[in-house]
Amino acid sequence: MNLHTPSPLAPRVLPKLVALGLLGLVGSVLPACAGEKEAAAKPELVAEIDGKPVTMADLEEMLAPQLAQLDRQRQQLLEQGLENLVKQKLIEAEASARGVTPEALVESEVTSKITEVTDAEVSQWYEANKARVGNRPLEQLGPQIRNFLVQQRQAGALENFVGGLRSKYKTRILMDVARIDVAEAGSPAKGPAKAPVTIIEFSDFECPFCGRVNPSIEEAMHTYGDQIRVVFRQFPLNIHPRAPKAAEAALCANDQGKFWEMHDA
Repeated sequence: MNLHTPSPLAPRVLPKLVALGLLGLVGSVLPACAGEKEAAAKPELVAEIDGKPVTMADLEEMLAPQLAQLDRQRQQLLEQGLENLVKQKLIEAEASARGVTPEALVESEVTSKITEVTDAEVSQWYEANKARVGNRPLEQLGPQIRNFLVQQRQAGALENFVGGLRSKYKTRILMDVARIDVAEAGSPAKGPAKAPVTIIEFSDFECPFCGRVNPSIEEAMHTYGDQIRVVFRQFPLNIHPRAPKAAEAALCANDQGKFWEMHDA
């Protein structure tokens, strides 16, 4: 388990401005468009075997899962980078308004207000997460746990402070976020099919951390009622030897209309 949660500030990017000359363009518009259509219709060749072409489309089809993963990673990087850049810009704006440096602002509004992590809190975290860290002794992990908890508090305090700045400076995020369609047909579900919010839970019956999520989901359903629908997807982990059989039993229970009784038992 990685107890370090760095949050680097995104670098600033200055876009280039490109000027397009329009002189003489009118006479060449139609030939250029025709050439573009012809180039688009002709497949891009990447190899040739015994006179038979291998196209870029062939290559992309073979690598579709890997390319999709790269697209998701790129989108996640852009979203996280934008989040960090927005935080940076908000802090700079507030620092300028107060006539101080961004570093001084963060020190006075965030760092100085973080309470010290106690030995009891370190021990409490260790006991709650002992299995996740391989049951290594507290004496060995204590400094890392303390540093992790400090970073958590710093991140929380920074987020609270920046949250106020978002409202003050009327911040809007305009970049589209990644959305992935997840199949849910045939999966156990509760709540109206047309609820505005659907929670799809990928879970493992032997996973203790999955079980800890259930009270939060139940609370959300109780609070928001027909506004939420919950769909359960089987995701047995190979580190849990009894999870696959439990998943099979759950599927059988679902066939009998008894899934949620088994789930909640």
